Amino acid sequence: MTTTLQNGILFEESGAVLEWGTPIDKLAKTLKARKVQTGGRTIYEWGTHTILGGLKLSLTTSYLDFGFESFLRKFDAIEFWAIGDINAEKYLPLIHSHLTEQIGPPNQKVTNAPDESYEWVVNRCRITLYFFEQHAYKLHLSIIHL
Repeated sequence: MTTTLQNGILFEESGAVLEWGTPIDKLAKTLKARKVQTGGRTIYEWGTHTILGGLKLSLTTSYLDFGFESFLRKFDAIEFWAIGDINAEKYLPLIHSHLTEQIGPPNQKVTNAPDESYEWVVNRCRITLYFFEQHAYKLHLSIIHL
């Protein structure tokens, strides 16, 4: 798994790799991602894929639609959201235990009930798992190439 993070994100079921630094529109076209523009942001919906040694998640990448960078978008992050008490509480222990098993304990942990935040840094990537309450529980997993 760590070798894959050096190059990008591996979709394990198909063997496709989203290589870091590749123009996002090229990746989206090649992998048939759905491109959604909404509320000043563009979201690339990759679909449900298995990543990081066995996590099956619905993945997206999003960008704000302003500034010079909006013309030079390159793939540098992927994320998963679980929104709603049942989903967020279901995925938090599942993802946390999987990452701990695959990578080891988090480099950083912050808990201030009900919020929890965990961070792993591996192969120039920051993996963040953030559980928080905002009208309902939400869980955000992000993998960012540094």
